[in-house]
Amino acid sequence: MKRNGKIEIFRFIFCIIVVLYHINLDMWNGKMSIGNHLSFFSHGRTCVEFFFLLSGFLMAKSIHHKPRPEGLSIGMDTVVYLYKKIRSVWIPYIILSVAMIVYIPFGFDKPIEYAVDRLPSLLFLQRTGIGDEGFISVSWYLSSLFFAIAVVYPFLRKFYDSVSLVAAPLVSSLAIGALIHKFGRLPQRNFGSFMHLSNIRALAVVLLGVFTYRVSVYLSEAKLSKNKWTALIITENLCWIVSLYYIVSLHSQKYEGHITYLMAVAIAISFARKYSNKLYDSRFVAYLGRISLPVYLSQSLVRTIVKGQMAHLDPWVKAGLIITLTLVLGIILDIITVSIQKRKTVS
Repeated sequence: MKRNGKIEIFRFIFCIIVVLYHINLDMWNGKMSIGNHLSFFSHGRTCVEFFFLLSGFLMAKSIHHKPRPEGLSIGMDTVVYLYKKIRSVWIPYIILSVAMIVYIPFGFDKPIEYAVDRLPSLLFLQRTGIGDEGFISVSWYLSSLFFAIAVVYPFLRKFYDSVSLVAAPLVSSLAIGALIHKFGRLPQRNFGSFMHLSNIRALAVVLLGVFTYRVSVYLSEAKLSKNKWTALIITENLCWIVSLYYIVSLHSQKYEGHITYLMAVAIAISFARKYSNKLYDSRFVAYLGRISLPVYLSQSLVRTIVKGQMAHLDPWVKAGLIITLTLVLGIILDIITVSIQKRKTVS
């Protein structure tokens, strides 16, 4: 399946922004600003919504284009899809988790308790309540994402039209609105009556991604005039620009819901457009998209070591080290992953 080059670029950009957002938290408690109007990526957490949206979009696309194999139940089909998603992240995830386990005795006062509390995360259970944290702190995103996929996929496979056109936009809007209304933002660490609210967040935005796919298909099949496509392209770029501006702005977190919808609009139009661009179609862009996940995961280990072993350094020096080492480690993990996958293919 050919990848969308523009989306791959944003996949990498948003990954780096999340790293910068966490650097702001680590070094300056999230309060680093630039003048009176801009911040140092203080709303970088909103980038996670892009990845939830994209996952929902691609899940709907997969179901739309690939009929369920004959003789395979919906339950088993769901397990196969979820297994493929987990397999795509398993190698860097396990390598980083093992590296973190090795570092624990050198960086924490109660290493055994710290490790035992995080053991469930090896099975992506850190957002079930069994274990609230993972060896890789940012991997909460994967735990909540896999939960959302497991819930949405079988219903989407069974009732594709009803879920994608009716349930998805309705449930996602109600859930996003409820979370914003109650918490003033899309929550990550809060635990609700019976589960982590990051799971509800993931479920809501993944469903919005499912509906985004249907909108994109409609746009791609519509016979629109050149002027209408020009208007859509302008709209898409404005959505990206406003989203990026919000990420570095000092505006309230209550607008995270607004930005999530702007990202959904931009994704829908970007996939609906049929164009060829040397920049977007380049191998380098595809490579940036590919390393975005290992880079995203690598930040946890790097940030932990830098904060623990290099606390005496200037905050900006530590920030530079975190960015550099995270990129290097992400690239190394990608090389290892590709090498292992090639060996499996050959064998």
